[in-house]
Amino acid sequence: ERAARYTEAAEAWARLAARVGADDREDALGHEAYCLLAANQLVEGYARLREVAGFVRKGPASRLVRLGAGLRFLLGGRWLPPDHGPALTVTSPDLAALQRRRARRELQLGMLLGYFDLLDGIRLLLCARRRFARLADWEALAGCDFLFAQFAHAGSAEAREPAVARRYQARAERLLARVPEPDLVQRLMQRFLDGLTAMRTGRWDEAETTMTRVRDEWEAAGGEGTFEQLYVQLHLGWLAAGRQRLEAFD
Repeated sequence: ERAARYTEAAEAWARLAARVGADDREDALGHEAYCLLAANQLVEGYARLREVAGFVRKGPASRLVRLGAGLRFLLGGRWLPPDHGPALTVTSPDLAALQRRRARRELQLGMLLGYFDLLDGIRLLLCARRRFARLADWEALAGCDFLFAQFAHAGSAEAREPAVARRYQARAERLLARVPEPDLVQRLMQRFLDGLTAMRTGRWDEAETTMTRVRDEWEAAGGEGTFEQLYVQLHLGWLAAGRQRLEAFD
């Protein structure tokens, strides 16, 4: 999976899922779904993703729960745990490890599911964020808010930065400021969102320069061929098409 051999990885995770217990099986199936989608096997990946998402929440989400998740998202994080920290944190090491494991699974699945079913994706991301808040994991909380900002960009047709995206990104940046050495993914995500804002507001040169740097840094860190690298490259392709630079597609 880390080497971006996604078809091979999906087969390996499927074999593993058949040999382990329930909790480990959920993790293996989640990885399998991720790899199938990354390998462009969308029908199989989406079917597996919905199955695993059902395991995560122990049953399909009701219409009311889905709409509630959408409302919380549109409110721009105002109903999420405050910046100064949650009222209740997890102190038991064993419980913290379990919460972190579940949060990461919900984060991974929510991020992917959001491209196919936005409300269910947001619902899982909100669950992940709640767990990270209990763990006082500021970097992971920032990552969730960066993803929410990206979803807000993707769902808006405005020729300006969506207000919801701006609130989520500002919140994420405040949280990330608490982390002494932020992970490369979060730092690049912050700059990618800056590039998105420049792109949608017609600042083409700035957008192209920002996204090119994001792509190059990600590739230099070993991310060539990954979903994240291809996603940034896709936006660079849109920029080239919009500016009639067709030679860039060569």
